[in-house]
Amino acid sequence: MRYPCPKIRTWGTRQLSSVTSGNTIIEEPEGLEVSVLESGAKLGEPLEIVLGFKAEDVSGIWVEMSDDHGRLSRNSGGREIGSGEAKVVGESTNSTTIEIVPLQIGQITVEIIVAFADGSIAHQSLFLKVMPPTENIKKFSLYHGNPAVSIILGSDDGDGEVRLSPEVLLEGIDDSVYLSDSTGVQFQVQQPDNPIIRVQSDGLISGLRPGRVTLIGRYGGLEDRIIVDVHRQGRLSVGHKDSSSQ
Repeated sequence: MRYPCPKIRTWGTRQLSSVTSGNTIIEEPEGLEVSVLESGAKLGEPLEIVLGFKAEDVSGIWVEMSDDHGRLSRNSGGREIGSGEAKVVGESTNSTTIEIVPLQIGQITVEIIVAFADGSIAHQSLFLKVMPPTENIKKFSLYHGNPAVSIILGSDDGDGEVRLSPEVLLEGIDDSVYLSDSTGVQFQVQQPDNPIIRVQSDGLISGLRPGRVTLIGRYGGLEDRIIVDVHRQGRLSVGHKDSSSQ
């Protein structure tokens, strides 16, 4: 029988100690072994974690995944992944294996909460460095799926800049996953020798002078392109509407 995730209390919580394993730092309850089967975590690809106890000894296992921007959670076939009740994929005499799906690149925290049948609660954290996916990418978008974006020169709003918001749609995940930044995206700008825009590696686009260019982004073997229209305040190009405002 499974129960709702309990609130962590100081009483009944097993003692914690810290160990380091490669890119993973584990706060490990005394006498409870934890190991990550794969050497590296990748965005959207299942990662198995072995917990050193029998499933019959516990009343529930939960996972809370987060990054610097907050809690990470998505839907997969009507089931919450990333955060929520843990998915148990294996059991043996002295261990239970759960599966998590990393939902952000870079540094994430995976908090594992175990409620034991004797009423005690174990609370442990894994700090994972998540790499870009190598497969299972269905779609890549540079800017919320929009085909174009406008930059206004001489305005107080954004001061002639806009930041890309890349996202990917992955196999097995119903919702798009927003990347924390554009690191890992390869950019190509089709523009004259006298540049119209400047694109930084973190996805910040700065308008330099009026004009229109095509920005191409490549990620995980997929490509997306958007039109970037740079104009001065009050002089939006005729026939062009800023799709980012829709």
